[in-house]
Amino acid sequence: MLKLRLSRFGKKKQPIYRLVIARNQAPAKGGFIEIVGHYNPQTKNFQANVERIKHWLSKGVKPSDTVHNLLFGLKLVKEKIKKTVKPKKKAKKEEKPIPEKPPVIETPKRKEVEGSLMEAGVEEAIKEEKEKKEKAEKIMEAAQEQKAQEKEADEEKKE
Repeated sequence: MLKLRLSRFGKKKQPIYRLVIARNQAPAKGGFIEIVGHYNPQTKNFQANVERIKHWLSKGVKPSDTVHNLLFGLKLVKEKIKKTVKPKKKAKKEEKPIPEKPPVIETPKRKEVEGSLMEAGVEEAIKEEKEKKEKAEKIMEAAQEQKAQEKEADEEKKE
């Protein structure tokens, strides 16, 4: 089945449409049989080969809704203008009951809690960090002493 429809061309945000005769299942950009006109929606400029459109309409080609409305302006089609944009259905909102807020439980402030686990954990972590630093310093000192001894031994061998 053949259709008279628009095929989009032009730059980004500057559409220009070709009025083409194409198979119903042909891809939107291509696969057309004949170009019978042009339409620029920004300037509302519509150019059509009226003889060829009449020829194809006589052969049984059906125009798309938008093309039908354009052809109605040229008085090539006698039927009334078709709505092309379907109105959106408004979904009914169900009112959901608002849940009650749970009771607020007050926790004691940090200053009020003496000897809390958190404070004890922080103190232990600080002690562990100090011990690790001391061990690292001892290892570094031992490594430096060993290097110094190796240098002295190398110097003695050279002499």
